[in-house]
Amino acid sequence: MKIRLIEPKAPGLNVFDRALLPRLGLPLIGRVLEDHGHNVRIYVETLAPVDWEDIAQADLVGFSTTTATTPVAYRMAARVKDLGIPTVVGGPHVTFLPDEGLEHCDFVVRREGQDTTLELVQALESGGDVAEIAGLSYRDPSGQPVHNPDRSPCPPDTFEDLPAPAL
Repeated sequence: MKIRLIEPKAPGLNVFDRALLPRLGLPLIGRVLEDHGHNVRIYVETLAPVDWEDIAQADLVGFSTTTATTPVAYRMAARVKDLGIPTVVGGPHVTFLPDEGLEHCDFVVRREGQDTTLELVQALESGGDVAEIAGLSYRDPSGQPVHNPDRSPCPPDTFEDLPAPAL
């Protein structure tokens, strides 16, 4: 799949503007997806603008958010959804407010996202069921929010075996 991941820039001055580095969530998820054969590109708005022509060709677009960047991500997600492309959002804000996230995106990844996102991509690619993906929120066919059980935190030995983020 062609997957594009976006870390929006917060409006105004933000603590993340002090160091021009991405947070590590999307680079880690990007590496995991690349290691499974997916075409991944990550956009970090504090470093460079989003290439919307590239985004328009994606099969799935994901957003990583903090509370400060969530409104920007929701506006971007609306633009992507208007193109008919599925959207997913993750990060601390939507982990605690997944129903809000589902008002703007097709899927919400709660807590640590590397395994949940990979399983979501595999389900979307194969036409599989998302009902068993731990840490995932989505809407059922009637439009009601569904929050699958949380995924357990990544244990230290598994954490040490994670691939290097795709920086």
